[in-house]
Amino acid sequence: MIMLHLLFENPQIHTMVEGMFMLCSVLFILTLGGLSNAESSRKGNFYGMVAMALAIASTTFLDSFRNSYFLFTLIFAIGGVIGLTMAIRVEMVHMPDMVAILHSFVGFAATAVGFASYYAD
Repeated sequence: MIMLHLLFENPQIHTMVEGMFMLCSVLFILTLGGLSNAESSRKGNFYGMVAMALAIASTTFLDSFRNSYFLFTLIFAIGGVIGLTMAIRVEMVHMPDMVAILHSFVGFAATAVGFASYYAD
């Protein structure tokens, strides 16, 4: 635990996190490009998975995340259970409908983060 605390105190960690966020941005852009046609969709999906994993891992090194590990793990597990349940129950015929609903959730989450960021400052 002491080593983790020393890692957070390192001023270079903030520069590394910002660099990782920039890399994630590039990977997300490559994801969109890869998903534009069927031949490159596997590569696009791979870029997206790597970008999201790096973004989540990088976020855990932010100062504001320090005391949120339990809450993060809890919410991550709840989301995983909901996602797994939906993946098992939804037939392939109804997949476009589910994707549309999930995109609505993403929009709502982005709006909530924007409001939280605005009112936190």
